[in-house]
Amino acid sequence: MKGFYVVEGIYKVALILAGIYLSVSLWQYGNSMWSESKQMLFAIYNIITFALIGLALQLSLGSEVTSSTRSVLFVTRSVCILLSGVVTVGAILFPRLNDPKGEGRKDNTFNSSASNRTAAETLALSDLEFRYDALEKKYQLLKQRFRENCPDAELSGDEKLKASAD
Repeated sequence: MKGFYVVEGIYKVALILAGIYLSVSLWQYGNSMWSESKQMLFAIYNIITFALIGLALQLSLGSEVTSSTRSVLFVTRSVCILLSGVVTVGAILFPRLNDPKGEGRKDNTFNSSASNRTAAETLALSDLEFRYDALEKKYQLLKQRFRENCPDAELSGDEKLKASAD
């Protein structure tokens, strides 16, 4: 049974490390729809702090657990769990109470219809924009090569493409 607790502990540490990695990697997007990464890092820090307090109390008592210290340890663990949960949820939700739609953020490139999109739709849209930009660069490069190789030739439909893109 002791092996299970070791595996469980390793799993919990791995989850916390994955949360830290994701929060730090999303931090680069600044003030956009991913701006909760700072609150997430604070929440993870909060969970780690209270877990270390609980672990220190458990280790300080060691094998000297009596009925009186058991109740003190139970109350202390309960308070750590309660504060950890409340502060974590508060750190994520309280900044959203003043600006629930994120309209006051800097670099808010989303319009009012964007707030009705799901995260999957927003990611798909940004992927399409990225692909469009890549294709536009390829098109410009091909057009440049064509003009270098055939300077007298005229690109038919180039004006039609520009008119349809506008």
